[in-house]
Amino acid sequence: MPPELAEPPLQPGEPSVDSRLIPGIFVVAFLALILGAMVWAWRGRRRRDAAIPALPTAPESLHPILTADVFYVATSRAGQPLERLALPGLGFRARAELIVATEGLLLQIPGEHPVFIPADRLADASTATWTIDRVVESDGLIRVRWSTGIPTPDFAESYLRLIESPRQTEVLEAIRRLGTAGTAPAGPSTKEN
Repeated sequence: MPPELAEPPLQPGEPSVDSRLIPGIFVVAFLALILGAMVWAWRGRRRRDAAIPALPTAPESLHPILTADVFYVATSRAGQPLERLALPGLGFRARAELIVATEGLLLQIPGEHPVFIPADRLADASTATWTIDRVVESDGLIRVRWSTGIPTPDFAESYLRLIESPRQTEVLEAIRRLGTAGTAPAGPSTKEN
């Protein structure tokens, strides 16, 4: 081997490649273990939530009242904002288009099937400050409570954040007019005290 390609000799106290390789392997193995645990937990959550019936598909012709660009945050069990539900089309945070129509709510998330919540399953709409993995300014989220169609969990709550926050009152009132307010028990507040 030509002398210019040879590795320089180790200086006293300098770590060898072997002494750095073993901790590196442990770090990579630990990260792989954490990632595997996350995948395993998510699959378990999807199996648990598979008992919740799929929401119906949107009717062919909707009669929109308004549309809004939103950031879909999460869907959780009603009254348990830290207990995420893994439902088809509602599993991951993303930008979305919300269509409030006389027939119900249509949430279109890129890369997901559209999610339609019929008006007769809407229970209430209110504001919130926090839910799982999201805390915002006071009343910065819209919380939509809707019936899952089964006894347990009987209601779910989906959280949305408007991209254009000045329209929040308009969107909130449109959703409230659609739903049958008062059919669901009020859940604990997710507002700051």
